[in-house]
Amino acid sequence: MDLDLAEIIDDGESGAPDYDVDDDYERQYLRVQHDFDKLTTNYRRLQTVNEALKRQIEQQHTQLAEYLKAKNDAERVAHESELRMAKMAKNAEIDARAREGQVKRVRVMEHQMKEVLEESDKERRQRAVAEEKTAELHKALNRERAQRLHDLHQNFRIAGTLSSSYAKWDAMDVSDDEEQRWQPPRDIDVPLNITDDDLATPQFASPEDAAQEAARVKAMSDGDRANWRAAGWLHSRAGDADEAGECARRSAVQRRAEKSRLQTSPARSNRSRFG
Repeated sequence: MDLDLAEIIDDGESGAPDYDVDDDYERQYLRVQHDFDKLTTNYRRLQTVNEALKRQIEQQHTQLAEYLKAKNDAERVAHESELRMAKMAKNAEIDARAREGQVKRVRVMEHQMKEVLEESDKERRQRAVAEEKTAELHKALNRERAQRLHDLHQNFRIAGTLSSSYAKWDAMDVSDDEEQRWQPPRDIDVPLNITDDDLATPQFASPEDAAQEAARVKAMSDGDRANWRAAGWLHSRAGDADEAGECARRSAVQRRAEKSRLQTSPARSNRSRFG
């Protein structure tokens, strides 16, 4: 109930008792009672108005609290939004830097990959060149092996020819002049410049060839081994044919002298006598 406080106060002042001496006691009592009832009514009205005002004040306080709460919520949301915007801006800056760093890393990786590719191409070219050189070396080695094998067969042929020539020479009875005029065959290449070291340590194309040659020489008889030494072909393939012939002639003279010495020795005479 909304009442006007000024109206209530005016009603109270207008209803104030106006005591008169002529009035009797009962009328005064009734008037006082009536005034008291009015005051009680006014008091109740004022109390009702006061309660209504209290309710209005409480409602306004509630509205004010709600308004303050909404304001605080709005300020908090605004502050959170500002923080979120700042965080998003910082994240955007970090992302931009990360993208820049990633782009730089990608460029560095591309550069490194190009360098690795160039090095790989260079190594591939070097490997191709090395393979070509290796193939050429293999070809040269095969040619050298073939040449040495050919020389070995040639030397064997020379040794056989010289051995047969020395055998024919031993079977012939020639004078010293004929021995001096004798020359080895000109159609073969007589190896020269032979030393005792060369005879002791021959040079062959491979250890297998040297082992085979050593076994073959070991299996020879004394005469064949002497002829083989007299051939003078072990380790060199070029030289003077006259020197080779001189070497062979001296070897033949030494063999004939040894043969004549054995024939004229007493043991030989006794063996011949008691036959």
